[in-house]
Amino acid sequence: MTRTAKRSLAILLAATCLAPPAIAAPADAPNPIFTGRDLFDLSAASDPQISPDGRTVAYVRRSADIMTDKARSSVWLINVATSEQRPLAAGTGDHFSPRWSPDGRRLAYVSTAEGGSPQLFVRWMDSGQTMRVTGLPDSPQDLAWSPDGRRIAYLMNVPDE
Repeated sequence: MTRTAKRSLAILLAATCLAPPAIAAPADAPNPIFTGRDLFDLSAASDPQISPDGRTVAYVRRSADIMTDKARSSVWLINVATSEQRPLAAGTGDHFSPRWSPDGRRLAYVSTAEGGSPQLFVRWMDSGQTMRVTGLPDSPQDLAWSPDGRRIAYLMNVPDE
């Protein structure tokens, strides 16, 4: 092999090894590289609460809002028999800490939908009506229904006076 042929072969081999691999992929194939925009397509589920009859699960879905560049929490329901999911409390503000009443007819949760500090809300599941229960200066935490379903207990930080 001549010196020129060896040099040409070496250049061709180097160019082949250093060139990025050509992947034959369809134009509409998903991009395998994770980007910052992909963060807005992710959701996380937490705080699952099974209804007393076992037919529905309420949970908190946390996702990122691309318009405000902030994470948002919303309360969703899953029908156990069909796996159908639907939002119960979503939209403006954050919604979290769902808790079923002992009879399963109501769902208490905390929300910032009205602006200001988080407040306690109760949703009647049969009618879909929602009522704000509190007007607190700080967020209620660790919600718990009384056994008869007539009261809701919660914890809240109270500043020293």
